[in-house]
Amino acid sequence: MEREHTPLLGPIHLPSPTPGPTLENDHGSKERVHFLDNLRTILTVLLIFHHAAIESGPEPNPENPHPTTWDSVAVAMFQAVNKCFLWGLFFFVSGCSTHLSILSKRSDMEVLRSKVINLAIPAIFYSLFGRTLLLQIFNAFGWWKIFGHAVDSDAVARLAGPVSYIFALLLLDGCYFLLRAINTSERVSGPTSYVSAQLSHRNTFLVLFAFSFDVVLFLTFFNVTGIFGLPSPFNGATLYDYPGLLSPLTFILAYATGLHFDLLKEHVLIPSHKVAWAAFIASEVIIYMSLGAALEHYPALWDLWKPSFHLPDTTPTFGFVTLFFSVWSTFTFYALFVAIVSVFVNDPRMSSDWGVLTKHTYILTYVHMEPILVAVYILPEGMNTLAKAGLVGLFAVLDSWGLVYLLLQCRRLIKRISRT
Repeated sequence: MEREHTPLLGPIHLPSPTPGPTLENDHGSKERVHFLDNLRTILTVLLIFHHAAIESGPEPNPENPHPTTWDSVAVAMFQAVNKCFLWGLFFFVSGCSTHLSILSKRSDMEVLRSKVINLAIPAIFYSLFGRTLLLQIFNAFGWWKIFGHAVDSDAVARLAGPVSYIFALLLLDGCYFLLRAINTSERVSGPTSYVSAQLSHRNTFLVLFAFSFDVVLFLTFFNVTGIFGLPSPFNGATLYDYPGLLSPLTFILAYATGLHFDLLKEHVLIPSHKVAWAAFIASEVIIYMSLGAALEHYPALWDLWKPSFHLPDTTPTFGFVTLFFSVWSTFTFYALFVAIVSVFVNDPRMSSDWGVLTKHTYILTYVHMEPILVAVYILPEGMNTLAKAGLVGLFAVLDSWGLVYLLLQCRRLIKRISRT
């Protein structure tokens, strides 16, 4: 059976006559969970374009640090929206994966051992040796102008890959399995059985879902104003691409929601794929139009999407900037989360089999930065920022998937040779 362990997903395969992730349908037969493959694929492609947008932006101007031209503003807004929901959706898929892994392996220790071998060990090796070795090889060929020097912290950060997210996922998995170990009855009867029983009631689940919205909203507001800062390991771990002020709370909520996906589907998701698409489009329009209008009048909002930000006043500011950012960020996370998952679950086109490459996106999260940096180096500096980001992202996606396809062909060739 073919298996894939992705950095933000893990194994999503259950025993079945056909390879791949499966669930039992209403008739008792096995069917593949294609929507997980497809959602993970789209998220990975979006992540690549997000990093392409970061690298394609103009050099910051100390005198005017905020984007000014329409193309640079569009690219910056694209990044701001991604920071609100992209990583959360990755952790949602991870929660689903952990749940399916438990159903498949029936042993928590077996699931943990699989994650350590397939995720943790490669991540540790890559973090300690892999990216530095890559930079040294690039420097030996004289490509330091493209990738930077091996001793350059910015260059090393660009090639960080998914390491910080892998360890965040393993931390969540560890906490979850610890809770399962404490509750013996839960370990026997399934993932968070007691909690699931309480949440099986529609009103209870909806109240808790709405309550989580309020918690994210208020904690984000307190975080922005400096009243109370929720500790986040990502503040120092993600030197290259800071995931935003909603982390890690939204990561935890998304992961927990993935563990209880059946309840989310029953009580929250939009059953009609046409309505789900309409909700997604409407959410995107509201999100971008409201953000654009707010940025036009309050440029200080740009500072809230940087790794470190400073509001105009040194004291907590209870003005429009902090209030808008808190409400807008929370709405963006929840609206896109529900709409996107609803589309992939209920639209037959999004939940069908998209082909073999959608099942091998693991390596893309490690190797996509190299083609991004090459494309940025080749394209002219004065080019339209939006067009440049699009071309760089497209080149990186095609190049990375080309490498994946090549590796798959090599593996098949090796298997054929070993059989002869």
